[in-house]
Amino acid sequence: MRPAPPARVLLVDDHQLFRECLKRVLEANASFQVVAEAASLDEVFTHVNAGAVFDLALIDLQLNTSDQAEDGLAVLDALRRVQPSTASILLTAGANRDQLRRAIHTLAASVFLKIEPISDLFVAIDRTLQGRLWVSSGANLLLLEEAEAAPEPATGEASFSARELLVLRWITEGLSNKEIAAQLSVSEASVKALLQTIFKKTSVRTRSQVVRYVFECGLFLP
Repeated sequence: MRPAPPARVLLVDDHQLFRECLKRVLEANASFQVVAEAASLDEVFTHVNAGAVFDLALIDLQLNTSDQAEDGLAVLDALRRVQPSTASILLTAGANRDQLRRAIHTLAASVFLKIEPISDLFVAIDRTLQGRLWVSSGANLLLLEEAEAAPEPATGEASFSARELLVLRWITEGLSNKEIAAQLSVSEASVKALLQTIFKKTSVRTRSQVVRYVFECGLFLP
């Protein structure tokens, strides 16, 4: 069997040194080939107009621009319009809740904090290429705080804490207990305890039944 071709990667960051370092890290792995680099929205479109096609885009949120219409979210939005199948990860040293919600919920991008280890980046890339989302634990904490203010569920539905809602989302995305524990920075035992609470609230016994409950009730998941 012939090996799969390497994933074609677009790097978008206005710091050339960072791009070069990330390119070396990625191309040390035969699974990736950096086919284009850009420092701005205009440079991304230069590559797209030249016919470049990407399997994965790694996009810095804080590009060197005072115009929010040309920041990393704008690049992500534009890329979604011209190449919607491109798996995307927003790289950031820090983002506010509105930016995180737009990246994750509106633009379906993973979020990776630059302070996290390279080994975690490869996990994030692998999951994102599979069509799943990766959200770094620091970003999750911000979303957890916001989820505390989520609307009350309709009468007849179980009431869930912000953390339980996150666990429900990850269950629907197929994450294992170990992966959920890593996302929350807790032990697997803590995740199992959360699952038991969720099973009790939803009156089910299996993860697949939980997924069915989520979709049948139309739960809002952060």
